[in-house]
Amino acid sequence: MKQGGVAAEDETWVELALTIFATHSMNRFADGLGIGPDFRAGGEPSTPYLTPVVESQADEAVGRVYRDIKAFYELDRVPGVYQVMARNPAYLADMWTFNKLVFQPGRLSRRDKELVALAVSAAAHSPYGIDFHVREVRRLGADDRAIYEVMAIVHHFSGLTAFAECLQLEPDMLPRQL
Repeated sequence: MKQGGVAAEDETWVELALTIFATHSMNRFADGLGIGPDFRAGGEPSTPYLTPVVESQADEAVGRVYRDIKAFYELDRVPGVYQVMARNPAYLADMWTFNKLVFQPGRLSRRDKELVALAVSAAAHSPYGIDFHVREVRRLGADDRAIYEVMAIVHHFSGLTAFAECLQLEPDMLPRQL
């Protein structure tokens, strides 16, 4: 049965792909502009290459988006990536709408999506993304074991992929017939 043009059994894969897309694009934006981790204990955030729009300087439209971001993530301040995005208020609003939609619970729970986002961030070597998503998975109830399992999966498959690429191996596993 199809819903909205997507087969019901494919909905989980679509959610997963959107989670990966949203995470990867946010990490590239943050890391590319030198936006350092927001939540690392005892560390001062780095100075990004572009000046962020701090809350006290935000106009009403940006302020509304900021309030929504803080409520969604249960924060008392706006993460640095969104403050830099606010240099272009329309872009901030559109990206926030997209990210909020992607990370809503669906076939995958919010916590599961954040665990996927942590894996994507680790595989991409994104300091900003790792910091952000470790905070989120902890806030959503993941313990050290869950975080370790995600990192072990990333560690294993990163190494396995590097090994296969080095030997120029071609995929040889046929898709399972459903």
